[in-house]
Amino acid sequence: MKILFYSHSSTAYGATSSMVNLIMGIKKLYPFISTHVILPKQGKLESVLNEKKIPYTIIINKPWFYNGELSNKKKESNVLLWYLWFLKNKWQKFFFNIFLLKRHLASTKKISPDYIYVNSSLAPMGGYVSLKLGIPLIWHHRETVNDSAYNYHLEYPNIFKYIYAKTKLHVFTSDFLAKNYSKFLSNGESLVTFNGVKFESDIKFDQKLPKSKRIKLGLVGRINSQKGQKEVIEVFHKLSKNKNYELHIIGDGNKDYIEAIGCKTGQENLIFHGFLKKEEIFEKFDFLIMNSTNEAFGRVVAEANYYGIPVIAKRSGAFPEIIDEKKNGFLFNDANELQVILENLDSYFEIEEYKKLSKNAKIKFEENFSIEDYTTKIIEKIKSLK
Repeated sequence: MKILFYSHSSTAYGATSSMVNLIMGIKKLYPFISTHVILPKQGKLESVLNEKKIPYTIIINKPWFYNGELSNKKKESNVLLWYLWFLKNKWQKFFFNIFLLKRHLASTKKISPDYIYVNSSLAPMGGYVSLKLGIPLIWHHRETVNDSAYNYHLEYPNIFKYIYAKTKLHVFTSDFLAKNYSKFLSNGESLVTFNGVKFESDIKFDQKLPKSKRIKLGLVGRINSQKGQKEVIEVFHKLSKNKNYELHIIGDGNKDYIEAIGCKTGQENLIFHGFLKKEEIFEKFDFLIMNSTNEAFGRVVAEANYYGIPVIAKRSGAFPEIIDEKKNGFLFNDANELQVILENLDSYFEIEEYKKLSKNAKIKFEENFSIEDYTTKIIEKIKSLK
């Protein structure tokens, strides 16, 4: 069997990391299956694929979504200029993809895959190639679309629906995401599975214990309105025992926005780190806070569980599927509930109570996020397709 993966991005985090995990799982568990990756441009993912000895080809193609927040700002400023901007971007990308389709078709014919595996809802080229050559399409959905929280809005909704209806197998990262896509009709089959994050051989239980009397909280990820860091910072400043806490913010984004929400160096107990290496991130805090809206999975939550770190998360998206209340973390509905949880976190910071949370977090990871389980579910489902 040959599977041709279409990556929507050449970055080396998030959805692309999950794609690499799947391919490595295939190499380990199904060595008779060959894989190849199509990248849309040069990027950091190349070095990862080279290191893992995963063959790939770079053939330029454009995504098929626009940023809703940017669009609204342009529309508010000048409706006519917004409309011209929107049309220009929409049709420029469409004809660019059509122009390059011949090259994609030629490359795919040369590889001769049994399946085309599109790794995101946001890139159309793999779908175009599948339809043109009659190769079954596996579509792995990893984000919501036409969602004001996420700001990924489709430029070609009718084309999206048409390809969606023709897809052989839809893979979703959570029940939340599967329900979100239920408005689109499809004749194909579907599978819900969490992303695999670590191989079972890498999962070792090291008891996580607090390193100081201060409760260290962490925010990890892109810094923007969807991730909700601003609201958490505001809650942090309201805590009655503020000096007993540290808030570590790890990530990057628009510089003006970062400064506007109060992320700056030199503060005593609100520490902004920017980007850090993964092995450094989870050394910085004892509890992870996730305040993002409509997360389709939440890879950082799974990674925190791997390190035995409890998670305090918004009751939104896939988080309620990953977090068991007062076992491996806590769920909140709004800023007021988050403040109550943080004000009462002392009782869960006692050594024995924290050890229970940490152990449960590790167990949650072992039972749900192994690359072997992730790979087996997907490949066995593909093998069962008629």
